[in-house]
Amino acid sequence: MIAATPAIDPVEVLRATERSPWDLAVVVALGVAAVAVVALVVLALRPRVDRARRAVWTVAVAATVLEVTLQFLAAGGAVVVLQERRGLAALARLLVLVAARILDAAVAAPAEGAGTTRPGAGVAALALVALVTVPVAMPAAGGADGLVTALVVTLVLAATTVVALLLVLRIRPASVLGVVLLVLIAGPVAGVLVAPDPAVDLHAERLVVEGIAFDLTVAPVQSGRNEIHVYTWDADGAPVPFERIDAVVSSAGGTTTSEMFVVTPNHHLSYALMLPDPGPWEVELSAAPTDGDLLTLRTILELP
Repeated sequence: MIAATPAIDPVEVLRATERSPWDLAVVVALGVAAVAVVALVVLALRPRVDRARRAVWTVAVAATVLEVTLQFLAAGGAVVVLQERRGLAALARLLVLVAARILDAAVAAPAEGAGTTRPGAGVAALALVALVTVPVAMPAAGGADGLVTALVVTLVLAATTVVALLLVLRIRPASVLGVVLLVLIAGPVAGVLVAPDPAVDLHAERLVVEGIAFDLTVAPVQSGRNEIHVYTWDADGAPVPFERIDAVVSSAGGTTTSEMFVVTPNHHLSYALMLPDPGPWEVELSAAPTDGDLLTLRTILELP
């Protein structure tokens, strides 16, 4: 018997490479909108930053419109977007931002016998309401736990943005350009960082040959390029080193060979395991230990 081995994330290096371009674009737009809304809160309470506030408001609205549009294109219909939490949250943010802009324009207009006044707390309060829609629109905010996590992430994002924004506002006279660049640069970074890894189909299997356990993972198990990981352990769960592991894949569509790279002595991987169309596929692993005879393992991969 092979003892239980340490818990391993079989796709620990498979991250945004499997995220669709539409999903990635949506989270980038959400990130820009989120950073812009945080900036609006700060700018509404700062004197003599009207131009910067209006510029950031434009970026926030444009990013939110883009977010909704991309969701529409990704989902394939307005009905789906309107039925989803993320779509409704983005639309609600858009309405609040428009209301904030109307308030901004109304308060800033010179009243009869009075000078121009600042919108101040009113616009800041509406911007805070818009900020509430950010965690709700995050892809990770599914259940209660996910929503709490998204809220914490938003608070950290907001605090970081406030500090960076206050530093930028000390730069004169290019504060407007600096604020806009901050939003446009920090937004995509924030969006990608908070986006969860996509669910990836994978084949995970333990093969035991001559008392050595081979933990095999292939993802996403589809025709074309795949990622393969192999971990090797002895009966006590200790790592077993191998100098080289090669993978040969055979199917009705042909045969391919992939040399795996050594990450650690007991962890080999390849990002270019080619599965010829069509499946299923027979995988043969040839493992060369540091001492001893070559070991051969075989398994079958089926489409998920």
